Amino acid sequence: MNLVKALQAIGLSLNAYALRQRNKARLIQKLVDMNQYLLASQTALVFDFRDGPSWSMILREYICQGTIAELKSLLEALKKISELWVVPEFKEAWIKVSEKYPNFRHICPIPLAN
Repeated sequence: MNLVKALQAIGLSLNAYALRQRNKARLIQKLVDMNQYLLASQTALVFDFRDGPSWSMILREYICQGTIAELKSLLEALKKISELWVVPEFKEAWIKVSEKYPNFRHICPIPLAN
């Protein structure tokens, strides 16, 4: 299922208004509020949305509710976006995944030592 169809399936649609920079954060917030953090992350990645507070919220949901495999997959995509490396949940998520996959620590783009 593509992103647009997935959003429509939960009653949301993408239009020019929703894709304006200031409205992307609202769309991401709405998806997280609907417990659709996987869809929120996919939407943010597809539209190259790099808002730190929004990604902080998405990562927090993955850390609390997602599987380690989902979080690992997301971090692999996010490691290329240096603007997000400063988000505190970015480091926290890498540490959590590294506990299950120790070799994953070696590809982390930031130091993980406390």
